[in-house]
Amino acid sequence: MKTQHCHPPVRRGQSPRMNATTRGMKALDQGDWETAELSFSEALGRNPRDVEANFGMARLALAAGFPEDVPNFTRLPGISDPRLADAEYSALRLLGKPEEAVSHALAFLATTPDAAAFRQRLGNDLLAEHRYAEAVPVFREGAKRDPSDHKMAGGEAMACMSLGRMDETRAAIQRRLKLLPNDPLVHSHWFALHSGVPTITAADLLALGLQWDDRFGNNPDAFQHPSLPDTTGRKPRIGFLSSTFHHHANCQFLLPLLESLDRSRFELFAYHDGPGADDVTALCEKATDHFRKLHGMPEKKAASIINGDGIDLLIDINAHYDNARPRILTYRPAPVQVHYLGGTTTTGLRSVDWRIADDLNEPLDQDESKIGTERIHRIAGGIHSYRPLRATAEPDSLPALRNGHLTLGCLNSLTKMEDDVLRLWGRCLQAIPDARHRLVKQWF
Repeated sequence: MKTQHCHPPVRRGQSPRMNATTRGMKALDQGDWETAELSFSEALGRNPRDVEANFGMARLALAAGFPEDVPNFTRLPGISDPRLADAEYSALRLLGKPEEAVSHALAFLATTPDAAAFRQRLGNDLLAEHRYAEAVPVFREGAKRDPSDHKMAGGEAMACMSLGRMDETRAAIQRRLKLLPNDPLVHSHWFALHSGVPTITAADLLALGLQWDDRFGNNPDAFQHPSLPDTTGRKPRIGFLSSTFHHHANCQFLLPLLESLDRSRFELFAYHDGPGADDVTALCEKATDHFRKLHGMPEKKAASIINGDGIDLLIDINAHYDNARPRILTYRPAPVQVHYLGGTTTTGLRSVDWRIADDLNEPLDQDESKIGTERIHRIAGGIHSYRPLRATAEPDSLPALRNGHLTLGCLNSLTKMEDDVLRLWGRCLQAIPDARHRLVKQWF
């Protein structure tokens, strides 16, 4: 990048430095790089240590595709500014030097620990790269320095959960609950964290679900419907509401179901309330008659779209899991609402009429009123129609015949590997001394 120093006339009472820098920032925001460079160069000609002008030049270098020039403007002796540190961090990332970028960020935070926005960015990047053990102290220190920062608590919870450190996860979510007492998503996270815990009973989960529903489920804007829809002369309309219409474990069960439903008898709708899309999303869209994207839409508007489609039966997939928004269900967008698949326990929502289960996870000898808000429709033999999403090979002969020992395995997340699970695996390995146990996950 060239650097020119020019000094146009300055009106009386105006600051030359501020005029040039402000002019440069405005030009940069408008995409006028030439004016931006001239203006910042003018400011730097008067004061080479002008932080604003150096930051502007760093931004310009990034925008113009010259990340290698950024350190010329970010390394000012004796000056520690989060914007300059962030610009150099971005440059190192663009240059394909992620380790150097992280080292730079950690060194900056060691001297400027209260740079919350920069800390949050580093933590989020570490999460995205599955570097959970490194992310924990980044977020934890941020939460320590500002206990009111709910984003730091959320980042810490996500990192700890991905490492299977569930007690620490619950502690972080509990802090976040105190900071965001009226956020239904945080309360859903709290509910989900108790599912599968051996000491938590079905009655305990029901109580947690009812607490959520008491706080967020009484919806004065709920739609009114007849008790049962009239489908005379038309195909019944079935809707599926999910935040996981993409490459996710749920779709290994849901996609085969969608593809097997007779579309000459039913009109199928899919409501995708999750971010992003991939090849599995396309398959789900192909398997339905109508595919609606609800992500980012206000809950009331999302419910209005479902209601406007005249859905007779709405099947919710996620309930309190996978960052779903169960408040959509509290608007009663369909006359009959059912939960299936994502979570085997009650939703605790009075707006959900039925829950599809089987006699394995919900034995017949239970008092349904004490374990859930929904009536239970049981399917004998199991409720899952499993099919791998991306099978790469046909099943082969038993590996133990070649290896001379059994290989046990788990492809699940560490969140489900709490102490009781680990103890059970330990007993299995003791009972089969020659066995091997493999944990398969991309960040192991």
